[in-house]
Amino acid sequence: GDDAATFDATFGIEKTSGRTGLLVYAALFEREVELVPDVGLAGETLSAGFESVRVRLADAVTRRDLDAFLEGLGSLAPLLETSHPRSEDDVNELCDAPV
Repeated sequence: GDDAATFDATFGIEKTSGRTGLLVYAALFEREVELVPDVGLAGETLSAGFESVRVRLADAVTRRDLDAFLEGLGSLAPLLETSHPRSEDDVNELCDAPV
């Protein structure tokens, strides 16, 4: 929706060649986490597994537990690799640093 378009424009997740960027938006003050996929990540890709990771990330934010948050981030890769395996010539097209 409009929120996703705003995230795309602000954070550039639409700039990957396959449009497969995934923004992990953590609002510390509000203690909320959203996973915002670009259009190349099909809706069915963001399954219950992703919701469970989002809940884990939100819990880590609520508890201000950086280690748990980083562990939750690490659990996203296996979920994505199932439907979008990394190609041999893959390059990281987005910044991985917090903004």
